[in-house]
Amino acid sequence: MRGATQLPVFLSNAIDEYLLVRQARGLAANSLIAYRGDLNQFCTFAAGHDITVVQLLGERLVNRWLDAGLLHLNWSRRTAARKLEAVRGLAAWCKQERYLQHDPCADVRIRYRPRRVVAPEMEPLLQLVSGIGTDTPLDLRDRAALLLMLDPALRAGEVALLDIQQPGEPVPPYWVDVKHLRVYAHAKGGEQGEAEVVGMEEQTADAVRAWLKVRERLAAPGEHALFVNQRGRRLSRQGLYLLVRDRGAAAGIPRLHPHKLRHRRIGDITERLGLQVASAQARHRNTSTTANIYGAHAAEVQRDAVRRLAPLGEVRSC
Repeated sequence: MRGATQLPVFLSNAIDEYLLVRQARGLAANSLIAYRGDLNQFCTFAAGHDITVVQLLGERLVNRWLDAGLLHLNWSRRTAARKLEAVRGLAAWCKQERYLQHDPCADVRIRYRPRRVVAPEMEPLLQLVSGIGTDTPLDLRDRAALLLMLDPALRAGEVALLDIQQPGEPVPPYWVDVKHLRVYAHAKGGEQGEAEVVGMEEQTADAVRAWLKVRERLAAPGEHALFVNQRGRRLSRQGLYLLVRDRGAAAGIPRLHPHKLRHRRIGDITERLGLQVASAQARHRNTSTTANIYGAHAAEVQRDAVRRLAPLGEVRSC
C-alpha cells in the first residue's frame, strides 16, 4: 500500500480529476454539472481562506463554508446537505488516492426533513391533456409531449433528447416507435447513444403521430429533434418545464412540473401492479430507489383504501 502523497495537490486539480473519474463511471451529465458547481464554489471559498491544496482541508473549513451558506446565502438545509455530499465524495476519493490521510467531512452533519413530492391525482392530469385543443401545431406538440411524460413516465431531459427518423438515415438512438408502441429513451447515467426501451399506450402513439403530421410547420430545416420550439429548434429541458408549468396553470394545477407527471404514473403502477413492475417502468437500477421515492405514495393509497373500503362505522352519541 503506497503512503500519502508528499507533493501538494491543488484543490482545483483534484476536483477536475475526481469529476473525470465520476464521469467515466457513469455519473449523469446533469449530476456532473451540479457537482462541479458545488465543488467549484467550495474551492473558491477555500481560496478565500488561503487554502488551495488538498492536504490543508479540514473539518473547520467545511463547517465554515456550510455556515456561511446557511446564515448568509439563504441556503436551505436540504441545499447545504446536497453540497456537503459533493465535498464528502471528493474527500473520500482524495483519501482513497492517498492525497489525504484524514476525512474532513467525517463528523460534519446536517439535519433536514426529506421533501416529499406531492403529485396531483391522475384524473386532473388526464383532464389537463384532454383540455388542450388540436387545432394548432403547438397544441398537438404539447399533447404529445405531456403524454410521453405521463404514460411511459419519461423524464423531461429524456423527452428533450428524442429525435425523428430522417428518410434515408439510420434510426436515431433516442426515438419514438409509434408502430410498435415503444420509446427508446436515453439511459440515465449511460454512455452517449445508450438507450432503454419503455412501452406506451396507443393513445400516446396517436398523439405523437398527430404532432408528426404538422411538425414541419414549426421545425427548422435540418432539425432532427422530435419536439421543437417556436423558433424551430430543439425544445430544451427547461422549455419542457415551462410548457408543463404553463399548461398546468391554465388547467388550474399550479406549480406543476414534469417530475410530478412521472411521480403520479409510477405511484399508480406501484399501487396496482406492485413495486417490481413500477421499478421496471421507472427504469430504476434498484427497487429500493423506487420504494424510497414512491413508497410513501403507496402507503397513502393503502390508508385511503382502508378509510373508504373498511370504514369503522358511525359512532352515535348517547
